Amino acid sequence: MTASVTSEGLYVYGNTVATGTKSASIETSQGSEAISPQIPVKVTVTPIGAWSARYVESRDTQGFTVGSASGVANVRFDWMACGRRKGFDSRPNVSIPDPTEERRIARRKLQALDR
Repeated sequence: MTASVTSEGLYVYGNTVATGTKSASIETSQGSEAISPQIPVKVTVTPIGAWSARYVESRDTQGFTVGSASGVANVRFDWMACGRRKGFDSRPNVSIPDPTEERRIARRKLQALDR
């Protein structure tokens, strides 16, 4: 896949800084929902204070269930869930830069500086 201005992804020529939360909300007939039901939500759990083989047992549009294979069964845990924004269901998960395209862009930048 060759990167271009029409390719999906984030392209930054120069420095960029972002602070704070970057979020989106989409009004639907069921309220503010921004998560696509087409792409499964990714959930990560991290045990706190003791070792536990915590894992995500199941997940769906209503939530997720956490299980423990061994270790402390009732240990507290942090969790993080990431979902795909509704309306962006068909976009690729990762866009990998093309080294050839990156070299071409760098040459163009150098040529512009020489002018």
